[in-house]
Amino acid sequence: MYRHFRDLLSAHEAGKRSCSWTYRPPRALLSPVGFLLLGSLLLGSVAFAVADSPAEGAPAAADAPVLDAESLATQIAALGSEHWEDREIATNALLALGPAIAPALKEHRESPDPEIRSRVIWLLSVLLPPNFQVELVRVAGSPPQPVEWCRVAVPEREPVELDSLAADGIGRGFRITVGGERPPHRLEIEVTTDRGAVELSGSVPLETLTLLEREEELTSEEFLGRRHISRAPGAWIARIERFEGPPPSESWPDVATIERWLTEELDQTLARDDDRAIAEGIAVAESLELFDRIPTSESIPVRARRAAQLARLRGGDQKALLPLYEHLMSHLEGGILLDVAEIDQLARAVLKHGGEDWTIVLPALDLLLDRFSEEPLWRQHQTAGVLRERLGEPAFLEAHGLHILDALLDRAKLDGIHFEDPLIVALYFDLERRIDPEVFSQHFRTDLAIRLGSGRGAGATRVRSMLRLLHTTLRRHPIPTEEWLPPLRRLLATSYSEDVFALLLDRRNAGVLTEDDWRTVWESIANQLSIPDAGGLYRARNSLSKLIQDPALSAEDRRTLWIEQLRAYALEGQNLRSTIDSELRKQFGDLESRPPQHDDDDGWFARGEQWRKHLKELEEEVFALETPEESDALWLTVADVRLHPSGGGVDLIDCRSELVTVGSMPIEIGADLDDRTIRLERYGSPRTEMYRLNPGAMLNVDRPSSRSRMRRYWNHRQWVLSENRINMIASDQSGSVVFETLLFLESVPSGGSDDPADVPVISEDLLPSAEDPAEVAYEKLGKRIVAKFPHATQRFRGEFLRTIGKFRIEAAKEPLGAMFDENPEIELAKALLGLGDLRGRELLLDSVEPGDRRSIEILTTLLAAGVGEAIDPALEWIEKAGQRGSSPYQLLRALDTAFSDPRFSDHLDEERFLEVLVGALDLRALQNAVVPILRTRTGLDFGYYDTHQIKDRQERIAAQEECYDSWRTWWAEREKKKGTAGPR
Repeated sequence: MYRHFRDLLSAHEAGKRSCSWTYRPPRALLSPVGFLLLGSLLLGSVAFAVADSPAEGAPAAADAPVLDAESLATQIAALGSEHWEDREIATNALLALGPAIAPALKEHRESPDPEIRSRVIWLLSVLLPPNFQVELVRVAGSPPQPVEWCRVAVPEREPVELDSLAADGIGRGFRITVGGERPPHRLEIEVTTDRGAVELSGSVPLETLTLLEREEELTSEEFLGRRHISRAPGAWIARIERFEGPPPSESWPDVATIERWLTEELDQTLARDDDRAIAEGIAVAESLELFDRIPTSESIPVRARRAAQLARLRGGDQKALLPLYEHLMSHLEGGILLDVAEIDQLARAVLKHGGEDWTIVLPALDLLLDRFSEEPLWRQHQTAGVLRERLGEPAFLEAHGLHILDALLDRAKLDGIHFEDPLIVALYFDLERRIDPEVFSQHFRTDLAIRLGSGRGAGATRVRSMLRLLHTTLRRHPIPTEEWLPPLRRLLATSYSEDVFALLLDRRNAGVLTEDDWRTVWESIANQLSIPDAGGLYRARNSLSKLIQDPALSAEDRRTLWIEQLRAYALEGQNLRSTIDSELRKQFGDLESRPPQHDDDDGWFARGEQWRKHLKELEEEVFALETPEESDALWLTVADVRLHPSGGGVDLIDCRSELVTVGSMPIEIGADLDDRTIRLERYGSPRTEMYRLNPGAMLNVDRPSSRSRMRRYWNHRQWVLSENRINMIASDQSGSVVFETLLFLESVPSGGSDDPADVPVISEDLLPSAEDPAEVAYEKLGKRIVAKFPHATQRFRGEFLRTIGKFRIEAAKEPLGAMFDENPEIELAKALLGLGDLRGRELLLDSVEPGDRRSIEILTTLLAAGVGEAIDPALEWIEKAGQRGSSPYQLLRALDTAFSDPRFSDHLDEERFLEVLVGALDLRALQNAVVPILRTRTGLDFGYYDTHQIKDRQERIAAQEECYDSWRTWWAEREKKKGTAGPR
């Protein structure tokens, strides 16, 4: 009962306290339900205050009688009474006496009676509510450095909201609560991210530097079947001080101050005569990579000594290996009892640092593999990282590679493996790449159908990984078709159908699939067109569209495929039938009747029957592919690059030049199952220099062209994994990196003296070659583009300059600079800006007109180059965007990046940016882009993301409009508090 009474009193007293910090009400209270809850609390508080106030004519609280020392001692002694009622009466009586009795209560904080001790501590926490100073630092990288921090005063059990500081200028919203009547206190932190709020929590002893949570930043980039993974460790470190008065609060001006503070506090923590403090200090020292501060004394407690040995071993001290191995074996033999976390830590450390002494390594390896599928994500992730490191050692691979492979392919354990972690998936591909192909194939093919699964349920996350693993395996060593074809055919009816089709097409082109097998494949795909599932329909149609273009397909089979697509006409409300109908009319001419309206299902069914009859009546020759026209050979150079919009960097992924023939259709399936079809055909126009490149790109001879969607499955993902959750702080940040493909189609240059005067002569050493390494091919490509630019027609000149600037072709810097000095032009200035030459920035700034769509590219280019003077015109552009109905999404993203870039520190006005963002909520096309930015910068979402759970479209739109209004109201109130009339 007294705990309930304490909570009521705490709620009542909270309104009386004066605080030196800014308290923001929880966001949940801003919702309609929150207002009801808040009203209920206020009514309860008022009722309590009335009940507690003296009645009319009663003496005031200041006149209440005070017990003498003897009576006070009697009441305190009654706190330990054998009867609960007496303990409650004494507790309430002492509570009514107020803070004046605190000195007498403090004398009993260490009473031998546990009941008296407990109630005295509680009474003191209510009569003299403590304040805490919480210091929180996040470190990341190697060597670890502070990247985010805060210091704040927090009343006990009351949440305080604040914004953190960060080394890169990007702070986030924190909501911090401290609880617990005695140390260690419970520290709860809610962190606002762009994907919602997540929580950190832990038990923190007073005045002790404590490792609150370990984490790891994981970056996974996947392109053309290659997966690159980089890992950076990190940690959250906390410290709490308790004060009975207002705590001192100081600011942290810079990273150097925080680093010095961490080091000094770590020394004080390790010097304390406290087992818990020493253990916490060791964990913090390891996270900071301060291994020289880890104690080596044998006098420290066993648990702390084990933690110190682990940390020293991970820091490179091999002397700690043997005692840790002995600890692990003692546990396995029943000598000592370790908890789950210690077992994993010991086993991973022994495995990683055990060298080639297999008697030490094997027990740890067996233990980790036996437990692998039962472990949570974080521990699987750590084990996978250690295994990948050791598999790079030939001796370890030879001794244990197959053992690891069989454990990871165990059919009973597959469902427990976290295939969503790219590090774990990379472990499988490391094994496939390193183990002999024939041996790997023998082990992988066992239970293959179970490993591939059904594409649904618990095994769905592993399907794509297993498909790619099967694909690379089949390319290196054959597996009988009857073993892998049936499970793949079953997967054709799932969301993985396009991946499966790409794999099957590759096997068909390799001559592995017979014509009968291939027919069963495309018949299975065609059957999906009878199922009223929109996603399945489009996937099946995409596969059949590729198949129809296959030159090896007979004319009669091609007729059958066109007819099979008519199955979609009978399905209700499908947009796909309009697309198919358009393709049919383009290929075979129109029918006498016109296509029906979209929702006329009976009309579409009838039209499907008309097409079916018409297609069956056509001659077989109509369905044969046309023979490619005779044409001169052309060089096609394809360069895949990764662009860094904010930093201006360019990383080459792949570059190759191929001699292509118009009308041919070579098909290459990349290692990631990506269909990299290259089919060149003449465009239907009199211009002989224009060609169509499948898929969908128009190319002109001697004109560079860039495509951002030429490759599927290109991605750049960033996670922060913690011990308890994945995607904790950051989640997929695919927008931070852009993948582009640069295409350049060239006639084969003769290089002789008979070349026309307007055609540049390319030196022999710059001519394309299929044998050139990627770096050489890309360097040659850039120099050829620069050489051909002066001869480009006016129509192609802009494309040359955009390509030079976007792909940072350094060879163009000097000649473009000379051209600009002679005749300053906006396009030249933009290209030079992309190359880091700022001589044309004034010209570009002067050319910007708010609302003019052509200015978006100029402003985006200026921001990417770090030109701070572009901030104001960019904000003005977005402010006026609604006047012309424009949608400057690209510019908005560039501004968000700029406001997090230290290069712009002298030009930033956060308030102005927030004002523009709130105003941009009026533009429907920008709302989805503005909301994540506002949420990141303010920590507020007003329930916006919860609205996505509303199924009814109209209700969802109405709920989102309420959220937008809440933001506008929030901004108006913010401006009003500053003494203004509202948004400027």
